[in-house]
Amino acid sequence: MGLKLDTSGLLKGLGEADIKMKAAVGVYCDTAGKKLEREAKKIAPWKDRTPLARPTMQGGMEWQGAKCRVYLSGNVDYFKYLEFAHEKKYAVIFPVIHANSKKMLEGMHKILEK
Repeated sequence: MGLKLDTSGLLKGLGEADIKMKAAVGVYCDTAGKKLEREAKKIAPWKDRTPLARPTMQGGMEWQGAKCRVYLSGNVDYFKYLEFAHEKKYAVIFPVIHANSKKMLEGMHKILEK
């Protein structure tokens, strides 16, 4: 006499939970990226001399395998000078990420606790 255990329902349930978790993480990361974008555009410390630098900043998320990456980028060729030249007084990307990273990690921790 042996014990038979049907785990197909359990495996299906775990797969569905994984899909729901991935969706929740994706939504959270995209929201965090868009928040970074809004804040960077709002507090950019330079005077707009062209209509390009501020509007082309972009924040969002992308999946890299099983990892969700939140990003904030400047999308004009001279953005590197805004970020790194002039003693970084026009930098906006790193300061915004640095100011929000703890809060973003705490929010992610709350999602993963569930």
